[in-house]
Amino acid sequence: MQWIYARFAPVLLALACAAGPRAGQAQVHGVEVQAPRPAGWMTGDVIPLRMRVAVDAAFPLQRASLPKPGPLNYWLELRSVDVQERAAAGGKEYLVALDYQTFYVPLDVNTREIPALALTFGQGRDALQVRSEPWSFSMSPLRGVLMPDAAKTPLALRPDAASQLLPVDGALRLTLAFAGASTLLLIALAWHYAAWPFHERRARPFARALRGVRAASRDGSPQAYRQALLHLHRAFDAAAGKRLLAADVAEFLAARQAFGDVQGDLVAFFQASRRVFFANEDARAMDAMPWPSLTGLAARLAAAERRMP
Repeated sequence: MQWIYARFAPVLLALACAAGPRAGQAQVHGVEVQAPRPAGWMTGDVIPLRMRVAVDAAFPLQRASLPKPGPLNYWLELRSVDVQERAAAGGKEYLVALDYQTFYVPLDVNTREIPALALTFGQGRDALQVRSEPWSFSMSPLRGVLMPDAAKTPLALRPDAASQLLPVDGALRLTLAFAGASTLLLIALAWHYAAWPFHERRARPFARALRGVRAASRDGSPQAYRQALLHLHRAFDAAAGKRLLAADVAEFLAARQAFGDVQGDLVAFFQASRRVFFANEDARAMDAMPWPSLTGLAARLAAAERRMP
């Protein structure tokens, strides 16, 4: 909204004390009313008015003199009143913000008037009053009282067009088809990675072990390290169909060519397991095969397991 800033010259200063007019005017350093555009308002519009008053520091604004929000008459309502106070040269400056809302329904271009605003500054006999003149503005109707003949006036206001339902059958079928295809792909992906609800599938023991190792790695304690080793031991036992020991690794890898690239890591794994479970050397085992190496071994075993026929 573009504002029109105008200094209203005919602002009246009335003193509520016995002092003369010059004394009252000397205590008010300036009055400015900032008004919006004077025309083009319609029913329901909010009209902002601003009043700025500079006075001596000894004359504070009496808050009780501010207008109260609420209906002013049958067509005008004061929506809100806000006051900002700040120090200025020689005293104080007050910015009073008032928001009015008009509910007048004009039949033709009509002039309305917002009442004058009177503010009181100071206390007792030294109080003075600053009053602004009423502010007038024009309101316009959406259309005139007499409607022209629509057949003769192409730009005449016409009734709203009747609403029509858009066909959505094709889009609905396409949406259902994509939803079904997405569901099938998600099921196939879950089966491939042995995820829920296929996480208990016996053909993927290393997939279960990988989830257990990752969960234990978030703890990071020696006890969690032992649990991670047990997850991999159980996966090896399930894959081999028997209890797999370090001496059986070569035979296990020979029967399963997909695991051939992890032979070196398997040797380190069984060495770390021997230190943990037989020598109680948890710290040395975790140094020899830290968590990233253990998690990486479990991930490579699970990936090789997916490639197996």
